[in-house]
Amino acid sequence: MSPTTGAQVYTGPTTTASGALQGVGVRVNGALVTAAGTSLNARTGTLNLNGTVNAGANALRLIGDDIDLGGAITSTGALAVETFSAGRAITLGASTPTANTLSLTASELGQLPASLASLSIGVANSGNIALAGNLAAGTTALALTTGGAIQQTAGGITSGALTVSAPGAVSLTSATNAFGAVTVSTAPSALSL
Repeated sequence: MSPTTGAQVYTGPTTTASGALQGVGVRVNGALVTAAGTSLNARTGTLNLNGTVNAGANALRLIGDDIDLGGAITSTGALAVETFSAGRAITLGASTPTANTLSLTASELGQLPASLASLSIGVANSGNIALAGNLAAGTTALALTTGGAIQQTAGGITSGALTVSAPGAVSLTSATNAFGAVTVSTAPSALSL
């Protein structure tokens, strides 16, 4: 499906998606079942997933300048959460949504399963990543990628192996952090773990 200029709204009790589901804003009001290689791309709009998402063992990409998760995600595959616009900041774990960022609140992060093969947040041209609360990924490998900095102001990160990619400063110094081996794939200007 090629990008559309308008919002895409899916209102059935269950939507089955494969390939790319995209538009300037994507809303799925019921349950969503995805096939291999599915990407949901809301472009400069908001990706609203108001029901449960079942990706099985399939990889799933969630792309948008904001993402609202209203139901639990079930998956044992890889999950990527990506900004669409270059420079768009990411806020993780705040108690309420943060304006003008791709914001995943503490409640929304709680919708992510601990059974993922991997969890990737951000892309190379994303803005700064702010960790404003807990990010509990269990033993899942976690990658944080940005074209800016990564700053932890509250909460802790629990994950398996952690990969950080940021040309700006990386500060992940909470005493409650519990992540596995750390890989730095882009050298930051400063690194504090």
